[in-house]
Amino acid sequence: MSVKADQAQEGHMQVPQAHCEGSYPLGVKVATIRGHYRQGKLPAERANTLASLTGWTWENDRSRRRSREQVQLDLV
Repeated sequence: MSVKADQAQEGHMQVPQAHCEGSYPLGVKVATIRGHYRQGKLPAERANTLASLTGWTWENDRSRRRSREQVQLDLV
């Protein structure tokens, strides 16, 4: 199972890190890709391909949730 195939099947890429497709550790793969992107280690061509996938984000659900919580705290 590839990242692109899973995105096509699920329609999003909010994959829990522990998620596996059969024996393939998809969640670990997605987390690793995002980590390489943040560290500037992901080739531009690969980053552009992933960014073009519907539902792909460079943040995971937890990161977005923390961002929303911080905004809410800032408003208080």
